[in-house]
Amino acid sequence: MMLFSSHILPLLSITSLAAGAALLKSRDPDALKLWEILRLSTFSPSGRPGSSPWSLINITITDPNTIPAGPTPTGTAVFEPSTVNCSTAWDAGSLPYNQVVNCTEAEHGYWTFEMLEADDSDYHSPTENFNIRFTQVRSLEVPGNTYAQTFVGTGSFRVGDNLSGVCGASGVCSFGLKDEAKPVLVNQTRTECSGVCDE
Repeated sequence: MMLFSSHILPLLSITSLAAGAALLKSRDPDALKLWEILRLSTFSPSGRPGSSPWSLINITITDPNTIPAGPTPTGTAVFEPSTVNCSTAWDAGSLPYNQVVNCTEAEHGYWTFEMLEADDSDYHSPTENFNIRFTQVRSLEVPGNTYAQTFVGTGSFRVGDNLSGVCGASGVCSFGLKDEAKPVLVNQTRTECSGVCDE
């Protein structure tokens, strides 16, 4: 059985304004700063009878960008920087791969994440060697228009590379980002856009 968080995230109708000269040009991918994984931790249980069966992952991800959304009668609407927490849990009889899970609430849209098997190894573990696909959907309503953009990025995580931790004698294991790896950068790609887009 899988246990997933389920946040219903309404799209907010709030307009942010900024001078055009101060904005990043979203039509130029090189102008966007990469997403940052500020925190990631995993836990796997011992599997002993009577112990908790749940494995866990907890993540904090941030988009540091201020992105032009589209014109308004008084200026330019923007998508502000966004930081969310993402988490899920699964029991020993299942795996968390290929399940889209909502992250915590965000302004002007929402984030989801999806755990994937590592693609560079014959050893796959959802707590020690795995990939995560993040999706950020931004939406902003202004008089007469709704501006929206979708970004997708995938990060890779592996014990010995950017993860470290310990396994106890009982079989309980905990891993997290190495200090020297923080923040882990995720290269995002815009996949959908209405408003200020490539021309």
